[in-house]
Amino acid sequence: MRPETVSLSAAALIALAGASSAQFTPTLEARSAFSSNYRYVNGSAGFNDVRLGEDGTIAWFGDDYDFDFTTYSGVTTYFAWFGELGGVETGTEIFDTFDDDVDNLELEEFGLSANNTPVYFVQSSFSSGEYRTFDGMAVDTPISGFVPGGSIFGLDDVGQLADGTIIQEIQSFDNDRFVKLDLTLGEIEYFNQSAISGATTSGFNNSADGFAADGSSGVTAFDSSFNAILGVANPDGSFTELAREGANFDDVLNTTRTSAGGNIGFQGAPTGESEQMLIWNGVTLETIVTEGVEVGTFSSFGVDVNDRGDAIFVADNANGVDTLFFADFRGFLIELVSIGDTVFDPGLGTDISITSFSSTFQINGQGDVIARVSTSEGSSIISFSLVPAPGALGLLGVAGFGAVRRRR
Repeated sequence: MRPETVSLSAAALIALAGASSAQFTPTLEARSAFSSNYRYVNGSAGFNDVRLGEDGTIAWFGDDYDFDFTTYSGVTTYFAWFGELGGVETGTEIFDTFDDDVDNLELEEFGLSANNTPVYFVQSSFSSGEYRTFDGMAVDTPISGFVPGGSIFGLDDVGQLADGTIIQEIQSFDNDRFVKLDLTLGEIEYFNQSAISGATTSGFNNSADGFAADGSSGVTAFDSSFNAILGVANPDGSFTELAREGANFDDVLNTTRTSAGGNIGFQGAPTGESEQMLIWNGVTLETIVTEGVEVGTFSSFGVDVNDRGDAIFVADNANGVDTLFFADFRGFLIELVSIGDTVFDPGLGTDISITSFSSTFQINGQGDVIARVSTSEGSSIISFSLVPAPGALGLLGVAGFGAVRRRR
């Protein structure tokens, strides 16, 4: 039996806030790179990398390119921001080459630590730079003077373990790897692409959300026939294979997402079956939803998951409109927002209309959701809080706990 899907407009979401009878009490707000509280106006580049912490913190970095037509030259300004869900005005700008007047520095990689604070790499040359952290009060530079792998062109995702150890993905044509960084010992490799059976030297793609708290991550590689191999890069150097095209899957989207506790979300079509959104919880592989059954056509953005097993993804709704869906760990579906919906931007003081989604969306363990979208005003971040009401049995009295999910 197909479960009932509840569709909520942005206005309905706001009206439901605080309703104790609801299964969830969502609140919705939007922030835009065009906000009057923020000076950067390059919409698409305004949010290059967005990260949502497990405690509701949010961080991003971006750049703004200003071209002078009189001199035919341009200057790129790099910046990074860290704060809380609730508005740009509640946060702190932690890096800005324009304010600091340090034009030779470039912010290259940016992420959140296991403690939900920013960690980032600042380049000073092709072979030199420094790792900086921000604890909410002050910027620190725990590592400086070199670039892992010898060149900034090899750097990808960066993270930090709870004990303060900085971890870095290094991409190389024949030696993609994860390393821990030590002031004395330098690079300490803990995962290498050679652990993926049958993978070619073309390397692998890391999780869109970076690393779990223990340093593990979902990765995708390819064999000599360009079949995708998807699984988990473990902190002990081993690889847990979940899906392989031509074996147990007909199709695997080359995007994985990793929760703080190590759950892996991905999109693919098991052999002989339709496209699905799936989650690996360390023990079992489960189907979240199936294309053409619970929802319409999937986007090609994959699925983000949290430690509880909740998921968010983009697919067509019953009217054929691109929609950001929320699926809780029991299989209950909610339409969060769709193309054409309007949301209020407190920075601009006006409603903005959503025109398209991007591949940037995340959910944390406490039910916070963020998504980077294109709007009538440029590039925006919209956010939701989905808080279960104690003892509630359904959203607006609608039962929807159908058996969507199944173990594979």
